[in-house]
Amino acid sequence: MQHITLIVILFFCGITTPSCNKPTVEVLTSEPSYQISEGKALNKFNPPNTLRINDTLLVDKTEITNIGYKEFLNWCKMTMDEKSNSYKSLIPLNLGTFSFTGGYEEIAAIEIEKVKYMWSEEYNYYPVIDITLQQALKFTQWRSDRVFEMILKKNGILKPGLYFENEVFTIDAFLKSEVYRKHKDIITHYPQYYIPSKKDYLNLLSAISNKKDKQAPSPSQEEIDKHFVNKGLLILPSKLSNNEGIDNQLYLLNSNVSEITTEGLAFGGNYTSTNQVLDEHTFYNIKLPSQMVGFRNFCKWVPIEDILTKSESNQF
Repeated sequence: MQHITLIVILFFCGITTPSCNKPTVEVLTSEPSYQISEGKALNKFNPPNTLRINDTLLVDKTEITNIGYKEFLNWCKMTMDEKSNSYKSLIPLNLGTFSFTGGYEEIAAIEIEKVKYMWSEEYNYYPVIDITLQQALKFTQWRSDRVFEMILKKNGILKPGLYFENEVFTIDAFLKSEVYRKHKDIITHYPQYYIPSKKDYLNLLSAISNKKDKQAPSPSQEEIDKHFVNKGLLILPSKLSNNEGIDNQLYLLNSNVSEITTEGLAFGGNYTSTNQVLDEHTFYNIKLPSQMVGFRNFCKWVPIEDILTKSESNQF
């Protein structure tokens, strides 16, 4: 039996959008290369932007960035009325602006005017903030659909007019389609990005405890101070920037911004509490959305046969 084998070296999924009110977001960093080989399963390869920690644990190398979330919003404009509550509910608090308020003045030493933090190209590769758990979950499902759609298109499984030409591709719809039934012998898994739980983060910490090379060093206070002098922000950019390569490390896991869990907790340190020791105590309650909290995706390859078998059993 043949299995689709892919080596995907793009950041998210390479989907570009038509013109809209905001500049078109381009997330594709390089043309993906891929091949079809005998006897190699799709789940042996890493989905875009992820680092394989062990056989089952795949984690984003960086926090989700502004440019990634803007791609999501721009794509949603094509599929829903941007004046609708459904679309408006996806936009971060404060419309993606950032300012030091309340206690932040003491940290920042000065107060700055609000900046168009999410919309300005200058901050494209900074972590998206002011996100609710529901917004993060919707982004994550969208990302799973788009990455699998691109995998299928790049391998000639989806062609113009072959699938729902005027409809939105989703994994669920595809698995019910004639196209899937025709190619089910070679399409064995699909990528599922997800928001990690507290348990997922603890499993990650355990897995990297003896793999120091998997976690990039936290920025020094000197680096943070220098960035603030130059940019007026304590938040640092993610290491991933346009057309740059990605090292095989997790970036800013315990600094920069804390990260949302499925329980609505915040994991890790942020720009107000850098260089924390990461352990079972590094989770805290915080009112979301927050300018101190972003999110990171984990990912897994889901066996399609298991999902379909479970779906069929639930019908009885």
